[in-house]
Amino acid sequence: MTIGEDALARAMRNIRGYERQGAQAKCAGVHLEGPFVSYKKRGAQKAENIRMPDLDLFYRMSELSGGKLKIITMAPELEGALDFIREASKVCTVSLGHPTAGLRHGNGRIRGGRDAGDASLQRHAAAATTVSRGLSARR
Repeated sequence: MTIGEDALARAMRNIRGYERQGAQAKCAGVHLEGPFVSYKKRGAQKAENIRMPDLDLFYRMSELSGGKLKIITMAPELEGALDFIREASKVCTVSLGHPTAGLRHGNGRIRGGRDAGDASLQRHAAAATTVSRGLSARR
């Protein structure tokens, strides 16, 4: 869930500090579903915690987690999303989700069509999370 930056930082530090005791569960990694999702298609995400793509925040949370950040979900149509996806995919899996883009726009972004402006994002964005929430076949 999308939470405020201070609470997210505390959670990442707790995950970093977690040590498996005997047969207890281990932390395989963290999936951040946001905070870089569409405001209109946020679902259960708290509106006050929705943000535009922010690489500095992403890198801070990855570092605080001790490298346990494995997946981040974000809306591909947000301003700055293309650069964010390109860079964040070097650290973890980027999953596209909670978008307001229609199929034509969303697919164009993923394939690197005219609206993407450059090389294909298919090699950067490797998954999709809750896309039915925003993608539609309507034109």
